[in-house]
Amino acid sequence: PAVGWGYPALDWFEVEAAPREARPAGREARLVEQTADGELVARLLAEPGVDPNAVASVHTPLTRAAELGHLEAVRLLLEAGADPGRADGAGATPLSGAAARGHLEVLLLLLGRGAAVDVAQPVGGFTAFHYTCYSNQPECAEVLVRAGCGIRIKDGDGSTGRELAQANGHAAVVERLRAVVVEQLQAAPAR
Repeated sequence: PAVGWGYPALDWFEVEAAPREARPAGREARLVEQTADGELVARLLAEPGVDPNAVASVHTPLTRAAELGHLEAVRLLLEAGADPGRADGAGATPLSGAAARGHLEVLLLLLGRGAAVDVAQPVGGFTAFHYTCYSNQPECAEVLVRAGCGIRIKDGDGSTGRELAQANGHAAVVERLRAVVVEQLQAAPAR
């Protein structure tokens, strides 16, 4: 059976739910599947020739760890050379996965390691900001705005993140965004 992603920009991309033995073999695939186990991630990364940026089962180890909020695995993968901006096979970045799920500590770590805030997915055009607004994650939305994300960027359907939050009744996101913009306007030098 096919499993959908549950986010508009990714619904086009379905993954066949294969039995564990039918999934891609190799250390990179194990990294993707075992991101909850920091000790195993560390052991796998210590093996010669392991590529922390490899795509296995659609994900990179970092996109999967970020999406699931496995902070220790994210830290280990970044230390091993995983690219914080590398998209996976579906075009998702680690930042967009963390933003969509509200993993604030992971989001902050990725931003601190240079993850670009305005990367849009090839299908649907969602950025991390769109995901955080669509998924009702006010803290992550604020962090992305303070990090300089483009709040006026429109997705493939012509909506900004704020418009997605409004359309889905996410008042907490809309209010948080309003408060940050007011604060930024008050702090701006007079013209």
